Amino acid sequence: MFIGDTYRIGGDEFVVITTHIKKDIFEQNVQEAIEKLTANGISVSFGTSWEQSSNTIEKQLSIADHLMYKNKLLYYKELEKMYPNMTSKERENAITKDKGAVFIMQIGVPLANNLPHDGRAADYDDWALNGDLLFYNSN
Repeated sequence: MFIGDTYRIGGDEFVVITTHIKKDIFEQNVQEAIEKLTANGISVSFGTSWEQSSNTIEKQLSIADHLMYKNKLLYYKELEKMYPNMTSKERENAITKDKGAVFIMQIGVPLANNLPHDGRAADYDDWALNGDLLFYNSN
């Protein structure tokens, strides 16, 4: 897929830095990576950034990071679509039963219905940084 250097930049966050790749090939490689991970039962949120030329890696990382968080939020908006007749708690139970565990980011950000996923921990000062790790318990 990608020929480049891969770095772990956080607990479960990785970055691949590659140069001299055309945009269409880059986008194809991203799609192939997602498909391979998904085919192996691995869900992934991703952000990408491609520029013809860039002087700063910080700008590229910032763009990709922003898009990754947006992608994660879209995933939780998808929960709303997957379980349209459920409350947020019921959606959490359904997805954790299916996946075993999930990490929910930005629980206070409005979803498609203009309501937050949840209002717990309303004292968070930055909804982009908070999250809940949920595990399924069959008891």
